[in-house]
Amino acid sequence: YIIFFRYYAFFREATGIAVISRPNISVLPWLEEMVFQCQPHRILAKFAHPLLDLMAAVPYLVHFPLPVLFGAYLLADKRRRPLMLRFFWCAGWVNLSALCIQFVFPTAPPWFTDSAV
Repeated sequence: YIIFFRYYAFFREATGIAVISRPNISVLPWLEEMVFQCQPHRILAKFAHPLLDLMAAVPYLVHFPLPVLFGAYLLADKRRRPLMLRFFWCAGWVNLSALCIQFVFPTAPPWFTDSAV
C-alpha cells in the first residue's frame, strides 16, 4: 500500500495534477458557436421527451461493452483471431491518446458552463 501511495503521490506531483484547477469553460462554447452558429445543447434542452433521452443514452451505454463483444466476435472464428490483437492494440492507443488529451486540455461539459458564474 505504501509503495502504491508513494507512486501515486509522485505521479500527481510530476504531472501537475496535485494542483486543483478549474476546467476551461470558454473553449467548447466558442467552438460550438464557430461550427454550429449556436449552442446545440441549449436548443436540444427545450425538447424533453423520454424517447429522446433514451436515444441519447444508448451510445453511452453501448460504448463500454461493444469493444469486448467485438473482441469475442473476433475470437469466435480462428481466421479472425490474428485481427483481435490488432484491434485491441488500436483500441489501447485510442484510449491512451484520449487520456493524454484530457490531461493536456481538460474541458467542462456544456451544463457546467451554463451553471458556472
